[in-house]
Amino acid sequence: MKKTLSVLLLMAACSANAQTQRIGLKAGFSRTDVSGTDWLGTTMLKNGFSGGLTYEYCFSKYFFAGAELQYQQRGYLSTIGVSNPYGPGRPVSVTATHRYDYLALPLKAGFRYGNKLFGFVSLAAVPALLAKGSVSLPAWEADGIVTEKQSYKDENANGFDFAGLAEIGGGYRVSKRYAFNAAVSYQQSFTSFTNTRHYGSVSAKQEALSFCIGLSYVLRD
Repeated sequence: MKKTLSVLLLMAACSANAQTQRIGLKAGFSRTDVSGTDWLGTTMLKNGFSGGLTYEYCFSKYFFAGAELQYQQRGYLSTIGVSNPYGPGRPVSVTATHRYDYLALPLKAGFRYGNKLFGFVSLAAVPALLAKGSVSLPAWEADGIVTEKQSYKDENANGFDFAGLAEIGGGYRVSKRYAFNAAVSYQQSFTSFTNTRHYGSVSAKQEALSFCIGLSYVLRD
């Protein structure tokens, strides 16, 4: 009887621990570019926003799984030569901003160590849908290039992206249920955002280095 009771208590403890759940918010900035870009010439890093909602399910003391719903601004900068349509002269180089915004769903698994002060690492598969794409170029006037930019819709990029993500971070538990955290992550797409309508047969994949801060709330501990 005592042995049976001990087993039941152990199962109950494991079940309670397995039900530890966290929800939260995170936001930060990303430095994004594309890889495999010989066809583009020189590209430059583009700044963007990354953030959204988080959820974690702790199935042991150290290991967790989770999902996030993120809005990610990706893309890159490129230098192109254009001619002034209002007058003669050689083409000049201008910077074009290629922007691709995604609604992403990172599916994560990770390891977490510590209580008051903690650290964590995680890996994630990141499916994403393209929300919008655009290219911005300097506008021309009769006296030359102006500082304002005109944006044009880019509807030719692939609508689906699949990437892998690696993350490392840490945080501080300010109370029983609330904690602040910060993390650095690197994300690399496995699929190309190009297709036959978008740069022909050339393959190019997106990459991002992100820094985010967040606030989490423990639903049950």
